[in-house]
Order: sequence, then C-alpha cells, then structure tokens
Amino acid sequence: MLTLATIGLILPAALQRVLGAGASPVASLSVWISIVLLAVYASNLFFALVTHARCSPGRSTPGGRGAWDPVSVGRALGVLTAATIGVA
Repeated sequence: MLTLATIGLILPAALQRVLGAGASPVASLSVWISIVLLAVYASNLFFALVTHARCSPGRSTPGGRGAWDPVSVGRALGVLTAATIGVA
C-alpha cells in the first residue's frame, strides 16, 4: 500500500517535470490516481475486515475469551503518553 501511495505521488510530479510547468494533464492524472488509490484502499479494507474477520484480534474465540486481553483506558493513555514523550 505504501509503495502504491509513493508511486501516486511521484508519477504526477515526474509527468509535470517532463511536460513542463503548464501541463494540464497533470491535474487529471492526479485525480485518476487518487480514485485508484481509494479503490485499492477500500478493497484492502474489505479483504482484511470481511473475508478474514475470524483472524482479527479482539474477536471471541471458542473458549469465550478474546484473542487479546482488554487493556484499561488508564493504561492505554499511559502508554500513549509515554510514547509521545519518547518521540518528542
């Protein structure tokens, strides 16, 4: 997915570089690339969430427990705060 997004960013810029600054097909190409990327993203979401729903973490297992244990809101906020401080 990241490779497709990178190609979607580079392709219009390369076309504009080749055709010159006043090239009108660049805007049309950018719109079509964005439509294709949205379709690929939607297809990926459908594939991951619908066709592989049983593989998703947090779904119930036959034993009644989820694949992961639930985390409290306080602990989640603490981890988020620590990660934010660590990055800054």
